[in-house]
Amino acid sequence: MKRRLCFLLVLGVCVLVLAPLAAFAVALSEHRTASGPFDVAWFEAGDDGVPLVFVHGWTCDHTSWQHQTEFFAKERRVLALDLPGHGASSAPDASYSVDIFAAAVADVMTAAGIDRAVLVGHSLGGAICRRFAERFPERTAAVIIIDGAFVFPPEDEEARRAMQTDYAGIASAFGGVSHDENVRAFMSGMFLPETSEETRKAVLSVRAGTSPLVARRAMEDFTNLDNWVGLPAVTAPALAVYADASVALEPEIEGNLRTLFSDLRYEVVEKSDHFFMMEKPDEVNARIDAFLKDLR
Repeated sequence: MKRRLCFLLVLGVCVLVLAPLAAFAVALSEHRTASGPFDVAWFEAGDDGVPLVFVHGWTCDHTSWQHQTEFFAKERRVLALDLPGHGASSAPDASYSVDIFAAAVADVMTAAGIDRAVLVGHSLGGAICRRFAERFPERTAAVIIIDGAFVFPPEDEEARRAMQTDYAGIASAFGGVSHDENVRAFMSGMFLPETSEETRKAVLSVRAGTSPLVARRAMEDFTNLDNWVGLPAVTAPALAVYADASVALEPEIEGNLRTLFSDLRYEVVEKSDHFFMMEKPDEVNARIDAFLKDLR
């Protein structure tokens, strides 16, 4: 996992805030909901079928799902939120953790009148969706992971301590005077030679939208190995789709994921990087659609 974290480090450096809302072919209505100390912005469209709830990654916002919300809103209800501290949501001086993010997803679903949904998460969003499914199994129809970011601590105590030291160093790179420079440096390693210039510009243009405080605290929570020990496998049906570039760095990822999801379908997208949801939206949408049809 250390190899992959250094590549994807930004645990989802899913800082991909892409096109502005006005560019959406399907208009999303905007709403706001309180979740603890946060004012959470969320966006929805469509009205049929079991809803899809899209959860973005670290230092990202709901627009990273543009191609997916446009596609699926034609036939079902879709909802995408800005996690606390991200996008249009408030960013008070508070804790930012996977648990807090999962609670915000639940609060948004309640405000939207959604009792049960399919959760879709990219990068850190994948960890958030897994935590949601663990805490709220009755509200989870299925989980879809797009190049999800997870940590699998070694069983050996000495190896775990060494890993925690490494991860603490990674987290310390964010939130300080070199925050912007460090984020850019990590992100630059997540492209392939064939990654489009449009994607590169979109990814590199937005990370400043999330405050260093939020970025640092969310990273510290993610890299705290105590949060990853003894996690139960969630029982909801799950689809995990990974970039071949990510799998090359962490070839054991499928086996590790099966410890977290007891009913898992695992797939790999060839010639893709961490941002393949925007680079190859038709393929990603087709894989999600096929999985949803099998749920019926």
